[in-house]
Amino acid sequence: MPLLTSRTSQERGYDMRPIARGFAFGIAAALSVLSALAPASAQEVTLRMATQMPSDSVEGRVHERFAELVKEYSNGEVEIALYPNDQLGKLDSVLEQLQMGTVHIFAEGAGFMKKWSPDMNWLAAPFLFKSREDWVAFMKSDTVRGWFAEAEKAAGVITLGTSTEILRGPYRVLVTTRPVDTLDDLSGLRLRLFSNKTQVDAWTYLGASVKVIPWTEVYSSMQSGLVEGTTSPISLVRSMRFNEVAPYVRRTDEYFQSVAYMVNARAWNGMTEAQQQAVTKAYMDVASYADELINTEGDEMVAALEAEGAHFAVLDTAPFVERMASFYENLQDAGELPEGFLAAVNASRTN
Repeated sequence: MPLLTSRTSQERGYDMRPIARGFAFGIAAALSVLSALAPASAQEVTLRMATQMPSDSVEGRVHERFAELVKEYSNGEVEIALYPNDQLGKLDSVLEQLQMGTVHIFAEGAGFMKKWSPDMNWLAAPFLFKSREDWVAFMKSDTVRGWFAEAEKAAGVITLGTSTEILRGPYRVLVTTRPVDTLDDLSGLRLRLFSNKTQVDAWTYLGASVKVIPWTEVYSSMQSGLVEGTTSPISLVRSMRFNEVAPYVRRTDEYFQSVAYMVNARAWNGMTEAQQQAVTKAYMDVASYADELINTEGDEMVAALEAEGAHFAVLDTAPFVERMASFYENLQDAGELPEGFLAAVNASRTN
């Protein structure tokens, strides 16, 4: 199918009846390819946008607002066709469709672009930064921009902005059956994690006794005492009912998260400059909307957790970051970190 659906060309139609069916199919396919590669004019276009989140979630509402603003700012020339809740397939399938151009925008964490740029796996390295501002500076570094350039070269996928503008989470927490208020309290804590070597090694280095357990088994594992805690976005604590069995919730900002708008580069280049500007403006404006919406949701979630008996606090993670400095230096000495990674991290820190 064409990368950008032009309604004016669709409405014309072609009389293929005199032509043999097989030959007709070949001409139709050729016309589709030519349409995809043709320079954009001021025709109306539709961009297919896939998301994993349901439309009634906070992120779903952000994406719907983005679609509204794109239509408004482009004077109706560009429309976003939203496909929420994995309607176009699971993660791997959507990434393939994005590369092919049958999906034009995919809203998810930029870390998934490690499919094309493996170093992006380090975007979620734990306890690198004391503030979100430092992380944003790191994401704008030449090192990280090089990773994005690698993904563009390998797959023809780019992102809007710096992939940091739309908040996710809005932050990560540690949910435990006993209080964890200092780095020393983490010693020996039976902690559930997902299967990721960097995460497991990092939390083990901090003193936890890590067990890899599927997400759907976390509640029962904390209830039975198999583990004493887990990491999670604050937004999922109540929906998973973790606070029923683990009432101590500590904000950690373990790593900072955002929603990247990954875009098929050929589709992007097929639009006019004015259409591109309209999409970019909509993205930047919806980021402010998302920030307010998601932070408000975070505050409401904390209030709801406390009303249900949870004990919420903000953990001082400066000692965590300081302890982890030697962890990353050891990895660098062993040649296991991407080139320039630790230098970019250190240059991004304000204190």
